[in-house]
Amino acid sequence: MAIITHSIQSCVDALKRGGVVAIPTETVYGLAGDAFNDIAVESIFAMKRRPFFDPLIVHVSSIEQAKSVVSHWPRPADVLARAFWPGPLTMVLAKSNQISDLVTSGLPSVGVRMPKHPMALDLIQKFGKPLAAPSANQFKKNSPTRPEHVLEEFADTDLPVLDGGPSDVGLESTVIGVNESGGNLEIEVYRLGAVTENDIRNCLSEYPVLKISQKTSAASPGQLAHHYMPKIPLIIFKDLAQAEDPLVLKQIPFKSFVDLELNANPVLAARELYSNLRKCSHSGCDYIRAFRSSAQSDQLWDAIWDRLTRAATFNFTK
Repeated sequence: MAIITHSIQSCVDALKRGGVVAIPTETVYGLAGDAFNDIAVESIFAMKRRPFFDPLIVHVSSIEQAKSVVSHWPRPADVLARAFWPGPLTMVLAKSNQISDLVTSGLPSVGVRMPKHPMALDLIQKFGKPLAAPSANQFKKNSPTRPEHVLEEFADTDLPVLDGGPSDVGLESTVIGVNESGGNLEIEVYRLGAVTENDIRNCLSEYPVLKISQKTSAASPGQLAHHYMPKIPLIIFKDLAQAEDPLVLKQIPFKSFVDLELNANPVLAARELYSNLRKCSHSGCDYIRAFRSSAQSDQLWDAIWDRLTRAATFNFTK
């Protein structure tokens, strides 16, 4: 059965044997294995029941280690890494031959980031190699932000869970593609997160021609229409009147509900999001209600609502 541990060395030993461990990061807990060991990578996919078309992010402990998993390290990547690493930013770059097609789902690019959690960094440094580490949950389900969430997901597996306390950010990392050509720079935002578009724009202000756009890409995880889903249905409404409209309720095959409460501070709302969804799932109710306030309008709120929109079974705001 899965067990919680405080021993970094025991997790390093498990990784060296080709095993998989759950690790804390500042975003969410990850299911980690040796990025250079296809057997370990296959185990990650199997444990998560994750399809092989969904690539894994590679986690590193230094910029030099990041350079070892990519074939080209453009100057903008260096600027971004020095500004946001360690931290919740993943950059998708051309992969090196050290990274197998299994990690990248056959794509020529790899997502790479340096986590901020000190235990994750210490683990990667002691292991000496990058780790492939998607979120430590079953495919399409809520990401875990506490060690007990991981136990809930993998109770029947032989999985060491490194206890690093609750995740500080609570949302998966921002994922971007970096494309530089002829002095022009284009940043493609594949997944929203705590590093916002404004943060990136301010960091790269020296570039005279800078284009930032949101795009969907197979190179990034978290792109499916249904993802991050709680154990009971989540339903999003425009307002309370719509949630109580008999015509709307006729479309919902559930009865009792619990309301998802979000902190007015988006940083705290993000940090608590998945924990609150899990609490709602254990409420004994049939479904979760959520409403988006007009006050929830900045870019971090956009990232939170990106997760909720993908987590919803029904969305009556569309």
